[in-house]
Amino acid sequence: VAAGVAAFLRPESAGNALHCPNGAAFDLNGDGDAADTVVQLAPAAGSVQNLGLAATHLALSDGWMAALVPEQSQGGASRNGDGDVADLVVAVRAVGGGNWSNVGQAASSLAIAGARVAFLTPEAAQNVDLNDDGDLLDRVVQVYDADSAVLVNTKRAAEDFVLGPDLVAF
Repeated sequence: VAAGVAAFLRPESAGNALHCPNGAAFDLNGDGDAADTVVQLAPAAGSVQNLGLAATHLALSDGWMAALVPEQSQGGASRNGDGDVADLVVAVRAVGGGNWSNVGQAASSLAIAGARVAFLTPEAAQNVDLNDDGDLLDRVVQVYDADSAVLVNTKRAAEDFVLGPDLVAF
């Protein structure tokens, strides 16, 4: 919940839900099944909106939302360019509307503060040595600025991080 708006993940398998939009046979993201959890947005005034994106994790700020999208559950195509459909990939969207933007980076966790989205990218999932240490064994902190669509690779391995309005600590 942020600025009077709530975002949540709705399981398609739950079927009809009071005050929530329903899809054809409860396929809320259009992938032909009813087995996903799909992003919903409840504005301060008005009805709950189905945002049509399968996700496993969701973060919300005053102006932006970010989600971890399972490739297999959202169209079955690689969203991070590594050729497989086994990853969770970061997507962002303005709370006020518009389309989801695929950041193109795999992630195991994420957080959002304002327009900054911080996340840990498992090198093995991205199939790239992000911290230049010669292996694909690390999880590397990356930061995406949704306002400018700029991705910054910190090249720092971490197990966890904390994100604030002006700081990422890990």
